[in-house]
Amino acid sequence: MAKDRIADTIVFLKNQANGGQLTNIKENDISIFKSLVEKVDKTNQGAVLSLNWSRYNTRPAKELRHAIRAHLLTSIYTGDIAANAVATEASRVKNNTAQWFNKETSKRLQKILGLNDPKNTHSVQYLLKSAGHDANRAEPVCSRIKYPILTLMDIMSGEVKPAIVLIDMQATGDIGQNRHYGGVTVLDHQKAILKKAGDLGWIIYDIVVDPVGAAEWGNSYKVSDSEQKQEIIERQRRASYQASAGIKTNGILSDQFGGARVRHIPKPTHPAFIGTLFAEHLEQDGVNLVIVMGYDANVCIKATVFGVPSETLEEAERQPTGQEVEAIMKKFPALSLKEAEKRATPTKSVLYPYTKGLLDRNIEVITSRSILASSSKPLESEWNILSGFH
Repeated sequence: MAKDRIADTIVFLKNQANGGQLTNIKENDISIFKSLVEKVDKTNQGAVLSLNWSRYNTRPAKELRHAIRAHLLTSIYTGDIAANAVATEASRVKNNTAQWFNKETSKRLQKILGLNDPKNTHSVQYLLKSAGHDANRAEPVCSRIKYPILTLMDIMSGEVKPAIVLIDMQATGDIGQNRHYGGVTVLDHQKAILKKAGDLGWIIYDIVVDPVGAAEWGNSYKVSDSEQKQEIIERQRRASYQASAGIKTNGILSDQFGGARVRHIPKPTHPAFIGTLFAEHLEQDGVNLVIVMGYDANVCIKATVFGVPSETLEEAERQPTGQEVEAIMKKFPALSLKEAEKRATPTKSVLYPYTKGLLDRNIEVITSRSILASSSKPLESEWNILSGFH
């Protein structure tokens, strides 16, 4: 009987769509919704749609009961109501008209399926096409996903080992609250995804620029002892570590973490894989798919997703001698002592090899323009089909 409630509601929705009663909804859209409901059961196989209204207790007419169940089913999948709140919602709305239910159900179906959404809110998938090397970043195979990210998160749970990668949202100022996509700010798009991740118990990699924190516990280049490295990894997984961190993700976002498993990872500079144990966290967690968001899309996030090209830098070879500093000061008497020491310091060229990004590590990346903060700058060419979006 429980399964019949789902089947009956889907048949009702298809009939309404074919009759033009659902705004911008076609029969094929209902078929896609049906697949989602079958794939992700949030109704105890339809049992929560059994409203137990008595015919002697002002029960609505049969056709209106179908409309009410359609409203309830779609509301569950948009997250507007929980399954255990169905009876309360049914009592609240049961006196509305069929036209009202069709309008509300249409809005919810459009939200679930991402219909009529602007392109800059579409979810996009990145898979590895060719690995990065030397001065070349990884090249992706990039495609749009038919579901919005929030719907996709329900589908992915249980099928893959997903996680959220949240990058550099410790900043103040404009971190997305002033940019709107689909009428919603970047910050609010991010909040919704983080709340969903918390509700689902996902892993969140909470990555911030914190040179002091990164130096305090060592990093993947300096920490060679495996036991010490594992101790750092375990420390970064504790709520107390995140709570006591000197640099933290903005509370507007971290307050949404809820039941998520958080790994707080301080980094010395913009790439998330340089000077951190991020790679080791990913490996130990067995993560193979991540939703990436944060700031700045064209710098820190780009480096984390597509890799960091090799680079030759001039670095200090040793401290200058007193004679070397004195010689510089005689030659340039206007220089301060600090400036003279800097100019007198012998340097050497150091080649930093290519650093692998998420794609190079065969981790699928999902994102959207709506969760990539970059002020008003358009996304750069590495972002493929998202490139050029402001």
